[in-house]
Amino acid sequence: MDHSHDVSDRRVAELLAAIDRTTSSHERDVLEDQLVRQCLPLAERLASRYRDRGAELDDLVAVANLALVNAVRRFEPSRGTFHGFAVATILGEIKKHFRDHCWMIRPTRSVQEMQPRVRQAREELLERGEEPTGAVIAAHLGVPREVVTEALAASGHFSPQSLDAPSGASGRPLVETVVGDGDDFTAADDLMTAAAGCAQLTADEKHLLRLRYYDDLTQQGIAERIGVSQMQVSRRLASVLAKIREGSAIVGAA
Repeated sequence: MDHSHDVSDRRVAELLAAIDRTTSSHERDVLEDQLVRQCLPLAERLASRYRDRGAELDDLVAVANLALVNAVRRFEPSRGTFHGFAVATILGEIKKHFRDHCWMIRPTRSVQEMQPRVRQAREELLERGEEPTGAVIAAHLGVPREVVTEALAASGHFSPQSLDAPSGASGRPLVETVVGDGDDFTAADDLMTAAAGCAQLTADEKHLLRLRYYDDLTQQGIAERIGVSQMQVSRRLASVLAKIREGSAIVGAA
């Protein structure tokens, strides 16, 4: 993206030249302060690209502004253009802020690094009129489908979802899907019984269960999400449940 309209190239060039010429530490401080002020719109624009992703915009702007100050102080002509160096420094600090402060449930570093690649791939595929399913994204990026599935599943971990928020296609509050009136010990025993079978599932099979029983999507909704027919979803779910029963040695389970 071209950010050249954020700053006056001529004014920035003049300030950089003056900073390079001066031998006075006081004058250098004054010139660097002027350069920072000249480039503040650039920092704010970069920060605004990450709004609504789990961090307050004011915090992101503060991080971007501090990164800009560091970029001005550390810049050397041998590093390339000031504009490119400043953008790289600011974006690096914003991403570091997300990694260090905004994950409520912290995925592995590889998953964190894969998420922006998956997000960009989705945008590119949509622009080309292609359905960005997990398989298509994986082929586009040249990575295993399981890697893409894991990155997609980790989305939304920056901040917790309200228990009053509607869940899945049913629209029921999330609290109703996680709280029941049954015996907690029985529920725990059921989970432990099924754990052995669930451990044998592939990433795609786990994703399918998540869509059906956690996101509460209908079979048709799942079919539209992953790009297959409703009949295929029905067969896959039946196969996955049978695999869990077999792996967990659940006899006579429905």
